[in-house]
Amino acid sequence: MAASLLQDLTALVPTYNRPRFFTRFLDYARASGFDMPILVADGSETPGADANAEIIARHGAGLTIEHQRYGTDVTPGLRVGIALQTVGTRYCMLCADDDFVFLPKVKEALFRLELETDCVAIGGPMIVFTDNPAKPAPLRVHVAHDVTGPSALQRIDAHMTQYRPTFYSVFRTPAIQAAYGRGKEEFDFWPRLAELSLSAGIMAQGNYRALNGFFGMREMHPDQHSRTSGQWMDMIVHRDFSAHLEAAAAHAARIVLEHEEMPFETALNAIKLAFLRFVHVTYAPTLRGTPAREVPERHAAQRAALAPMLKAPPAEIAEALRAVGMLPDAAE
Repeated sequence: MAASLLQDLTALVPTYNRPRFFTRFLDYARASGFDMPILVADGSETPGADANAEIIARHGAGLTIEHQRYGTDVTPGLRVGIALQTVGTRYCMLCADDDFVFLPKVKEALFRLELETDCVAIGGPMIVFTDNPAKPAPLRVHVAHDVTGPSALQRIDAHMTQYRPTFYSVFRTPAIQAAYGRGKEEFDFWPRLAELSLSAGIMAQGNYRALNGFFGMREMHPDQHSRTSGQWMDMIVHRDFSAHLEAAAAHAARIVLEHEEMPFETALNAIKLAFLRFVHVTYAPTLRGTPAREVPERHAAQRAALAPMLKAPPAEIAEALRAVGMLPDAAE
């Protein structure tokens, strides 16, 4: 059943001027048996998009790939939103050109979505890998948690108090289409707030489940530094913070009102409060606050439980680690 469900899943792959990563992704998808449609949302400049077309021709044998090209004036969020509107399958997953998803977990997510009709997305913990010497370890665990509740606002609030990105998930296609503004909305607010708004838009529509074990891997590049803390602190004291917070919360509030009846201001204010709760829980040491102790403890417990899997990875994880040079070849 899970194998046949792959034909009802589209893997949407945003890419932008990164032929090395795009090539690596296609080689991994082919080796892993990605038996589902792959939609490439390519925002590269013309030479890069031409190169990607050649990469598809050379490395895409046996894969079902649609290559959509977008102008560089189309913002990344809008590009994904427009591409999503062309998805005809019931399920969709997002997978950037430098990401890996493990097919057994994708199949498990599909199977559970078939059974759990109140659930709109299913993901799981991710392995983060890097050869950046500034990072404390080449392999780290990004945790994931269930988010459930009887109402949209309760789920959004619960999500923000233990926030984990929902990007790495299998979604019901209508849910992710709505979260991305159905290809019509430019996210005219800061990218960090866009991430929160998109996750809130998913939670507004139903429950979220996190699988046990690793769902996939994502790369932290050597020239990529974690600027989240500094960015958030800069944003909070910026004179335009309130306007951007309002716009991001309004995007999620409109989705809430599609599913539940309440005044717009009620949804808007509750979501703004939830976003601020995320800032407090995540950046409390900087803000001189005290986060709920159980949240970091819960994260630490999941990391500790998954750490042994990094030392002795199962076959599908070992294959991905070898693809990026984080594990020696079996013959070595």
